[in-house]
Amino acid sequence: MEEDFSINSNIEKLDGLEYEIKEKQAAIGRLEHEKEKKDQNKNEIEKLKVNLGELRDRYKQGWRDAKTSIGTDLFNRFTKGFIRTRDNVEENERIAHSEFLFKKLKF
Repeated sequence: MEEDFSINSNIEKLDGLEYEIKEKQAAIGRLEHEKEKKDQNKNEIEKLKVNLGELRDRYKQGWRDAKTSIGTDLFNRFTKGFIRTRDNVEENERIAHSEFLFKKLKF
């Protein structure tokens, strides 16, 4: 589909943040279960928890930004209209794909 309304780029960005969050959670879990160096790991665990909190905030903000961006792109496409012309086949195909998407979303 030609017009993806920045959906793919936003999904990739959010997937990257989600992967980082999972990595930090795994690192915290590993350090918490090390019995030998429990006292030494307290400072490192606290740093990781702060970093994890920041990543979660970035993830939430990323979702908000993605919804805003996609919604704006969809609205702009909707207001542009779905009038097809005879001579531009590629544009007509994009319009058909956009109409299909809007029908499926019940926009």
